[in-house]
Amino acid sequence: MNGVISYFNVRKPTPSELEPGRCERLELTSEEPWDPSSPVFGEREAEARSVYASFAARNTSISGEGWNNSLNRKPLSMEMQQRHGERLIAALHMSTIQNELPLECRDDSFISSTTKFQDVQRDYMSDRLISAVQVAATDRLGYGLDGWEAAGNPVREFVSNENRQVFATTTTARESVITNAILAKRWGINGRGDTHFYPMKRKKDAGFCLKAFILENGAPAQLRTDYAREEGHGYNVTETLWNKIVDDFMIHLSASEPYSHWQNLCESEIRELKRGTYRFLRRANTPKRLWCYCAEWYAGVRRLTALDIHSLKGRVPEERRVGDTPDISEYAQFDWYDWVEYYEPAEAGDKEAKSKLGRFCGVAKNVGPSCTYWILTAKATVVARSTVTTLSDERRRDPAWQEQMAEYQEQVKAKIGDHRNKEEVAEEIGVGILPEIPDDLFDELEEIYNEANVDAVEPEALLPEVDNYTADTIDAYLSAEVILPRGGVMSKGKVIKRSKNSDLKPVGLKNENPILDTREYEVEFEDGEISTYQANLISEHLHASVDEQGMLLQLMKGIIDHRSDGRAVKKDDGFLKSKCGNSVPRKTTIGWDLLIEWKDGTTSWLALKDIKDTYSVQVAEYAVNNKIAEEPAFNWWVRPVLKKRDRIIMKVKKAYQRRTHKFGIRVPMSVEEALRFDEESGTTFWKDAIEKEMKNVKIAFKFSDGDIVPIGHKKIPCHIIFDVKMMTLQRKARLVAGGHMTDPPKENVYSSVVSRDSVRLAFLAAALNDLDVLAADIQNAYLTAPTMEKVYTIAGPEFGSDAGRPAVIVRALYGLRSSGKMFREHFAKTLREELQFVPCRADPDVWMRKATKAGGFQYWEYILVYVDDVLVVSEHPERIMEAIGTAFTIKPGSMKEPDLYLGADISKHFIHDSDEPTKVRWAMSCDNYVATAVKTVEESMKDVGAEFLPKAKIETPCTSGYRPELDNTAELDPERLNYYQGLIGVLRWICELGRLDIVLPVSLMSRYLANPRWGHLQQVLHIFGYLKKYSRSKMVFDETWPDFAETSNFGCGDWSEYYPDAREAIPLDMPGPRGNPVTMSAFVDADHAGDTVTRRSHTGLIIFVNRAPIIWYSKKQNTVETSTFGSEFVAMRTAVEIVEGLRYKLRMMGFPLEGPTNVFCDNSAVVANSSKPESTLKKKHLSIAYHRCREAQAAGTIQVAKEGTETNISDLFTKFLTGTKLRTLCSFVLW
Repeated sequence: MNGVISYFNVRKPTPSELEPGRCERLELTSEEPWDPSSPVFGEREAEARSVYASFAARNTSISGEGWNNSLNRKPLSMEMQQRHGERLIAALHMSTIQNELPLECRDDSFISSTTKFQDVQRDYMSDRLISAVQVAATDRLGYGLDGWEAAGNPVREFVSNENRQVFATTTTARESVITNAILAKRWGINGRGDTHFYPMKRKKDAGFCLKAFILENGAPAQLRTDYAREEGHGYNVTETLWNKIVDDFMIHLSASEPYSHWQNLCESEIRELKRGTYRFLRRANTPKRLWCYCAEWYAGVRRLTALDIHSLKGRVPEERRVGDTPDISEYAQFDWYDWVEYYEPAEAGDKEAKSKLGRFCGVAKNVGPSCTYWILTAKATVVARSTVTTLSDERRRDPAWQEQMAEYQEQVKAKIGDHRNKEEVAEEIGVGILPEIPDDLFDELEEIYNEANVDAVEPEALLPEVDNYTADTIDAYLSAEVILPRGGVMSKGKVIKRSKNSDLKPVGLKNENPILDTREYEVEFEDGEISTYQANLISEHLHASVDEQGMLLQLMKGIIDHRSDGRAVKKDDGFLKSKCGNSVPRKTTIGWDLLIEWKDGTTSWLALKDIKDTYSVQVAEYAVNNKIAEEPAFNWWVRPVLKKRDRIIMKVKKAYQRRTHKFGIRVPMSVEEALRFDEESGTTFWKDAIEKEMKNVKIAFKFSDGDIVPIGHKKIPCHIIFDVKMMTLQRKARLVAGGHMTDPPKENVYSSVVSRDSVRLAFLAAALNDLDVLAADIQNAYLTAPTMEKVYTIAGPEFGSDAGRPAVIVRALYGLRSSGKMFREHFAKTLREELQFVPCRADPDVWMRKATKAGGFQYWEYILVYVDDVLVVSEHPERIMEAIGTAFTIKPGSMKEPDLYLGADISKHFIHDSDEPTKVRWAMSCDNYVATAVKTVEESMKDVGAEFLPKAKIETPCTSGYRPELDNTAELDPERLNYYQGLIGVLRWICELGRLDIVLPVSLMSRYLANPRWGHLQQVLHIFGYLKKYSRSKMVFDETWPDFAETSNFGCGDWSEYYPDAREAIPLDMPGPRGNPVTMSAFVDADHAGDTVTRRSHTGLIIFVNRAPIIWYSKKQNTVETSTFGSEFVAMRTAVEIVEGLRYKLRMMGFPLEGPTNVFCDNSAVVANSSKPESTLKKKHLSIAYHRCREAQAAGTIQVAKEGTETNISDLFTKFLTGTKLRTLCSFVLW
């Protein structure tokens, strides 16, 4: 205020804020006539000056004195709209008053200077700030130095404090932390990372922290606390300063539930603040008494750094709050506890200021001009100085300055070192100058940092006792063949028995972790020598010599000999006559063996046919060098191989895989061989595995008294497949039938499974109706069902005394053609007759049953079946699982809340900034599947001679400007063609699991499955490189309703004249709707003539039920359209058809569906022709799509509105987007 002029700080709005409906417009001009001579202005000015003087007074202690009268005012008796306007004006008051929070721990002295700070480059700031906060998603800072512009997002954001929610809490480390959480109007975001730190001596001083926060940032609309007494809970409204401030500014105060820290976003910020503070104190070897300075500096850095937080959308927290690019000048100069040189003002007798050595301790807000900093002096006091510069490298290397630095360190350590107690520090620098060291802050974090990356070792007392059984009969390592170091060379040996001590007891103790296994074994080598090895060493070399499937891998060192027998073809018979009468070499390898020396030192004879394709070049060179290349077994292939040596090297297999061993254990090929292995090793592992399997499958066979085979039954073989389980080395056996030898059945044997959109709807229903979810696997599922095939087999030795007898197969044994169908029918009968469930007509593998909660709420229970995987959604799913368990055996440990279902990671999700932050929502991701796929691809890329680009160059799934239809590189050979097809299959499943950002490139690359090229393969590998960089995403099935009323204009004309009979087809046999209602929304788009060769367009769409994404679609259109209007209308017709199908499924699953589906399109002409009855079609060839969409609108199935191109989510499925735009659109759907 200045005389009759009243003012407050404002700023220019951004272009997005000027859009209609974005910000609330407040008229500040009074309707009453203005009288400049009125004495009221002078009275108000005098009152305001006295209030501002109390604000600006510099206090030396925290007290309640001096708080302005406006905060203590009583509620005014005016209309609520006027009170709302006054509070909004208070919120807009951001920085008129240069307020400072008074603290005893700070020296407020400062000097002014006109010296400019040094030029700051972009890389310099990256070193300073990004080192402070690890930026995983982006390396962007809020630059206020070089005019960097923020990438504005016009998607219904806000710039009004009316939409701001503040989270606050106090902690035992003597600090108060306040966090802004910003809530957008349409798509929920939160501003985590926008943290403000205010040190205080007592918890009851929290009101002064709130005071300082409001003066710096404005009054919030909402304030959530953790129900602490110092934050106003438990007191009357006038008892605390906190309550007075909240009441005067009409701030909505709420609290999180006790013991529910996740409901207050401030708790996670406190955790990050503590960790960061301790990390920088520890890294710079800072005295712990400076913790409050470090915490305040670190909080400021977090506000100005683009954190890896999804809701920030790549922008810094402060920018998301205020809407402008923040100025980071103050934080760009120094890192925490940097060596600095500052200048003291000239004292009496001095002609100029003195340069002194100090340490940077943060930014001195509200002290002096901008770029004023807290500096720790050699006297261990903290002063504010604005003339500060970084200690140059030259001075750091100067011996004189190094001596000063060492002297400085000793002085500071002697005065405020961690070894000094409170009284000693007070004696050195004075009472209350620096705070005490909060033990609760450092003790917990020191323990975490000291134990970081250290595996917990199980105490000796907790190790299991030595087994009472004979070790040689139960030990899984026995009979294992392993390559171990012996005398400096690797030698092959066999584990024969456990080592024993003088008391004849086994040495060592077993542990599930091989590293902690202390058992010792005797290993016999091929020359008869026996040595003792520990179990952990055996396990290490055992797993190092096998692949991921446990197959033994051996690398060839060389070929040392060859031999042939009488079966080998002679040279005289080495040629045949062709039909044309020409002599051609006979293609044969029979009768020839090669002696191979492996790199582990062992040797073995292998047939030429087994080694020729694996090491073709080496074998060809050996044949030439040993003058056997003219032999018929070599003559027909050696010369071509040597001529094409360079090409063959790329294709050669690097390792010979011996399938007779797995994890060092010999795997038998028959029951007889398995029993012989047991006899040789003195164990019963394979026998026990066979007996266990036969006990389970015994019910599948029926023996008759006279061994009579029923008429019409066909004989088929049965055999046992053997395997070894990783880590435990447990032997496994599985009896399977030779179903390939049966005649194809006349009946359909197809067995359906639950669709993926039904699974998504089930998780949505769980959140919608507050239901629980359980998953389980059925053990030996097929064997519980009878078989429809008439077959029998002759029992083998695995049947024991019944060996050799005919056995009729009466159950759905693994391997039979109809086993899948029979189990499904058997399980369906159980659900229908015993559990009273009925199948959904839209998806027969979704089973439903009516249920009612205790309060009378009616809903549907669901059982989803995918072969033997069962998912139950109910208020009490454990009761349904128990009922299923009475008819089927559930695998032990499989009945639990789902964490993995159909390859997707399943987890609970809490939306903290929602109306119900503690409500359980379910989320689906494919992080583990992606990580495994990327790892597998990386290993296989070596064989195709490719590699990923550096992460810094991968921003989008496809390289910039790439068009697959224009690729003219060489076609792939058959081997790499199969490799390409396999990669596409993996990517398609990743798309199904929710990675919407790669749907379009995968759709485009899938067009070339029949004849891919090298360029196509490279782009597919590029997609995997993109997934490696952006490996994490989550799809949350949010049941909350979207609100389009403020932003969308849906047409509502009278269609009775044009489509008088238009009605939505409501199924007459649909079940009654139960549970909470849902609504549908769809976004649709087309890329006109996107294919530059065929000029066909591409359709993309995504459909939501409430806010949960359920269906997405990306596919090339079947016809060529001559205009954008035509391609968009064809896409709209496709969307209508898919929408109608999903509406049918929702009704058949019992969802109460309200209103038409909201369809958003970015083509104004299509919107007008679809939503306005009077619109006429000028392009007659589009009449089918035209009338199909208009009739759906007339029937109330859809309602169409315009959506801007910048916010149309369906662009993800039609256009190649830039990295920024891609991640912006993904942020609307993925978490």
